Amino acid sequence: MTPLHLAAREGDVVAAQALVEAGAEVGARTEDQLTPLHLAAANASVPVARTLMKAGADVNARDEDQWTPLHFAAQNGHGDAVRALIQGTAEVDARQTNQWTPLHLAAANGHVEAATALIEVGVDVNAWAEQKWTPLHLASQNGHGKAAQALIKARAEVDARQRDQWTPLHVAAQNGHTDVVAALIGAGAQIDAREKAQWTPLHLAAQNGHVEITRALIEAGAQINRRQKDDWTPLHLAAQNGHLDIARALIEAGADLNAFARPAGTPLVVSIGRRQQEVARLLAVRKSAADEWAPQEKATARAIAKTLGPPHLQPRSKHWFLFLQDTALRCPLRGCFGLLSFFQLR
Repeated sequence: MTPLHLAAREGDVVAAQALVEAGAEVGARTEDQLTPLHLAAANASVPVARTLMKAGADVNARDEDQWTPLHFAAQNGHGDAVRALIQGTAEVDARQTNQWTPLHLAAANGHVEAATALIEVGVDVNAWAEQKWTPLHLASQNGHGKAAQALIKARAEVDARQRDQWTPLHVAAQNGHTDVVAALIGAGAQIDAREKAQWTPLHLAAQNGHVEITRALIEAGAQINRRQKDDWTPLHLAAQNGHLDIARALIEAGADLNAFARPAGTPLVVSIGRRQQEVARLLAVRKSAADEWAPQEKATARAIAKTLGPPHLQPRSKHWFLFLQDTALRCPLRGCFGLLSFFQLR
């Protein structure tokens, strides 16, 4: 690293000017192929950057990972540096090794000022990075609501698909970013978009326990009983992971209590298999109250009651007795003994 690199990193414009006038090489490289301008941009040293560009520094110089000074300024949220580099004819859609543009970096890190400066000069707001991720995917994944709104306002494609067919709404729903979900829904994002494995945003919200997002998607008209490639509904996923409030919200919205997936079974069976007692109780009570037992289940339940006999049953409430008498578990008999142990009925 040369003295000019150090001056650029520290933002010392007096030292930088003196070194340039003394003949310092403005395009000198570190071992990582960083120039003084890279360091000035990364550290928001705008006066130094202007001095270097005036002295002939390459505004589009690449480091070993193909990052330009503009990539560094955008990543670190230095709006003034971004504008200065743009004025110095920086390539605004330059790609680094992973095909990220400066806008990808600004969006991923939630830097609205830097993103806006780039948008104002006409960058491609739908540029694909590696695996076809757009800036809006990255802002959505990381929960940067204001950056997402800026991109949407700039006409970013709200239903853009990455390699596995995930939309920005998928990644926002998976990661629990309520404000981003709201912005995307408000912009007309496809509520029931399916990714490669046929998961919708509601599946992802239900799986990961995001109650507010589940409710927002339901209110926006999401299909409650949509199935992914293994025939699982959002209720199956809530049952599997023990998300009681989400299971309740889905049931209240009309989720099918008897939705059957092979080989997992109904949401109730899934909750039992995963020992999610709270959700299992909720499902059993709702099924008993509504008399919504799956027709295929009854023979197995009666066989259990007949095999064990009343003396072995110690139900905590009438719901558990009805559950054993009138429901189907679609499991081998040994699995039903496991069920009884789970509920501590033996």
